[in-house]
Amino acid sequence: MIELQDAIKINNSLPLPSLKTLQKDLFEAQGYILAQDYFITRPLPLFDNSAMDGYAISSKQQGEILHCTRSIFAGEDATKITLKENEAIKIMTGAMIPQNADIVVPFELANLENGVLNIHKKFQPYDNIRKQGEEKKIGDLIAKKGSKLDFTIIGLLASQGIAQVQVFEKLKIGVFSTGDEIIDPKETALPHQIYNINAPSILAILQKYQFDCSYLGILKDNEGLEEALLQATAKYSLLITSGGASVGEKDLLEKILLKHHATIFYHKINLKPGKPLMIAQINGCYLFCLPGNPLSGILNLLALLIPTILRLGLGNAYTPIAQYGILKTPLCLKGNRAQILLGTLQDEYFIPYLKHSPNAISTFYHCTHFAIFDSKATMFDAGSKVMIFPYFGEFDQKNYDFINYAKQ
Repeated sequence: MIELQDAIKINNSLPLPSLKTLQKDLFEAQGYILAQDYFITRPLPLFDNSAMDGYAISSKQQGEILHCTRSIFAGEDATKITLKENEAIKIMTGAMIPQNADIVVPFELANLENGVLNIHKKFQPYDNIRKQGEEKKIGDLIAKKGSKLDFTIIGLLASQGIAQVQVFEKLKIGVFSTGDEIIDPKETALPHQIYNINAPSILAILQKYQFDCSYLGILKDNEGLEEALLQATAKYSLLITSGGASVGEKDLLEKILLKHHATIFYHKINLKPGKPLMIAQINGCYLFCLPGNPLSGILNLLALLIPTILRLGLGNAYTPIAQYGILKTPLCLKGNRAQILLGTLQDEYFIPYLKHSPNAISTFYHCTHFAIFDSKATMFDAGSKVMIFPYFGEFDQKNYDFINYAKQ
């Protein structure tokens, strides 16, 4: 059994898979990982343009009589339009600034009577003008290799006329449940059977992160488990199982892995909940074996394995970004084991949910966040600030500790 900190170090140093690169249409690229750096080739804005509807004038002619008889609209090529002496040109938001103009006077701060423009205040050069390249200049970085594509990056790529992007193929993830007592929800349960909670929950989490994942069924605790598992390792980059990783007489996974000379990176963490957690590799396929208890398994997935999957998918952001909550009342922990606590964030206060068992799946519905505590942390006073994490949070490229420790 290893300490939680050691398990996280191992997770962050697992050998990275060799993923193929592919060209992906920008309209279908959401959730993929960039396989190269991308840079600005067209400045943003592309040209000086008006920040609002108004009148384009020259700062040198403020206070003079200005005549307005022309207009420029967004989308119009105004490269050959020059502001004449004693002239103002009506201009719309986003329209190209004509030559010799360096101010846009908003409509509401001027009035046009009989073709003569009256301006109600003095302006500074470049007021209400968006300058070429003020947002992004040629050569500026759009996104680094390893960035996960979302609308913020996709929009910038589209602004450069990039129709296809070079991305890594996604990890192919298969999800098994194990146990003779488990049946799928579409079947009718007998009195001694329980419905498969884990696989639908695990897949829902993986899908939320836009992973390429498939449900592979229930592995029964018999010799057929070995064949099904080995066949799946040839088709998937990563297999996630729930159950079968403890020390019960019928928990066969570790025996099968050892028989086939798999690499077991660790089995059992000094952690509550989640002691049976195992990470291994067989035939080039990673195997993440979660505890069978729903709360334990799903909490381990959220807190420890989602960051690991993000890293194995060649993403460069996989460290959970903490929020902070204040404890309203003292928090007393038993110590000797690291602990993941569920709770809710109410205003600025983190309220731990302490009354649950490892298989109480309904606990997730009543909570919003979790916090991770060191095995030596036993007492936190009321008013203590602790790191907490939402079920689906953001991730950082920096690698830092996200465990709460006892005050020294």
